[in-house]
Amino acid sequence: MATIGIGILQGISNYSYSYGVAKLPISTNGLLTSTQLAFIAHFAFIIVRLKLTSYSINSVFLLTIGAVVLALHSSGDRPEGETNNEYILGFVMSLATAALTGLIFPLVELIYKKAQQAITYTLICIGVSNSVLLCCYCVFNSWDDHKQRFSGNFK
Repeated sequence: MATIGIGILQGISNYSYSYGVAKLPISTNGLLTSTQLAFIAHFAFIIVRLKLTSYSINSVFLLTIGAVVLALHSSGDRPEGETNNEYILGFVMSLATAALTGLIFPLVELIYKKAQQAITYTLICIGVSNSVLLCCYCVFNSWDDHKQRFSGNFK
């Protein structure tokens, strides 16, 4: 049941990310999404009772301040014809993506903790290799589709 909830949260996060990308410039969206580190630290402290050291607090603070400083100098990158309401909604959806992603990771760790299953190196390698293989599949499948679509023009 918990995994169904995580899946639903992930789906909402993906939807809000795609909406934010559609309504904001990618630079602004990337800066807003980078705040997920602060959300992960906050939710991990609350949900999993992670002990925050001065090093982790300092790194989260510096990375978040870095994103804010970059955002301050990104004026004028709003897409043409976009209303204030669309821009604000894209802004809110991008922050919601960061918050949901920051919530999902500690919840997954809590699920593993409750199931008394350790998060091992092997488990992480399996997840990373799945992601790499899926990315390769998407890139090569997309490249194959483009090659097939455009190869007809060169007869």
